[in-house]
Amino acid sequence: MTVLLTGFAPFGGMKKNPSGEIARLFNGKEINGERIIGKELPVSYRRVREVLEKLIDEVNPSLYLGIGLAPRSTCIRIEVIALNIVYSERPDEDGVRQTDVSYIYEDGDLAYITTIPAKRIVNELRRSGIPASLSFSAGTYLCNYAFYIAAHLLKRKGNGRYGFIHIPQASEYVVSEVNTPSLPFNVLVKAIEKVLYVILGS
Repeated sequence: MTVLLTGFAPFGGMKKNPSGEIARLFNGKEINGERIIGKELPVSYRRVREVLEKLIDEVNPSLYLGIGLAPRSTCIRIEVIALNIVYSERPDEDGVRQTDVSYIYEDGDLAYITTIPAKRIVNELRRSGIPASLSFSAGTYLCNYAFYIAAHLLKRKGNGRYGFIHIPQASEYVVSEVNTPSLPFNVLVKAIEKVLYVILGS
């Protein structure tokens, strides 16, 4: 069985995005006998859809876990709901804005609830000394976009679990930005590893 783990490339002028760094770090590893394919997604509506649809078709993962960067977050956020809505006045890296509220998939449900044990993950992270919480909005930008695409495709296949996690910025990447919430990169890595162990052990 295979786990598809994705993060995002840097965007908005940043040099590094810890979500993509972590996904690539886990690429090729095994946890509980499950092989992990870690991929960095482009911050582009068109390209992320093409890449994810192709990956899920080719990999046919037993678990999809997406990681996104939430620069204002003070903790690890376990997303509960993927919405079939795309909207953003902020452009993607191709300069595309989604300023008309629209569906991601016309034939998709309005929302999908994560199939990973979200509350148990929060509890385990907190027991490990890592701040974590449930989140009921992944926004309407590319994080929710990727989460919904994966959920929709795996729901249709009927043979895969799906979830999404937002992480704060890595402390090492914002040393001079003293008012930016962050956690050390090794803590972020530990958090994702813990999440994978909880999911794959359940």
